[in-house]
Amino acid sequence: MRRGWDMHVDFDLKHPAFYLLMYGTDRPGHRPPAARAARELLMTFLDRAAADGRLRVPPALAAHLTLAAVTGVTLSLIGAPESDRDQRRSQHVCGKPSSTP
Repeated sequence: MRRGWDMHVDFDLKHPAFYLLMYGTDRPGHRPPAARAARELLMTFLDRAAADGRLRVPPALAAHLTLAAVTGVTLSLIGAPESDRDQRRSQHVCGKPSSTP
């Protein structure tokens, strides 16, 4: 999960315009095919985790919460001036220990 989270944030910071097209829609209920494919991949992973007893919530809820969190973090990083982008924020949200305060 952490590797996928990091890949999501890293890719999207390198391609912010593409990310905004995928996740910054103003049409509720509509996502471009790439965003739907990303959710399907996440659901596959979470379904396996649930089958192994490693989820505390249903996979669909876990996917919703994960995508809400990673999208919010990424959009906040994209919206910040590059000099103010602190990717440790992303690490704190996904539960990765940080070696710096």
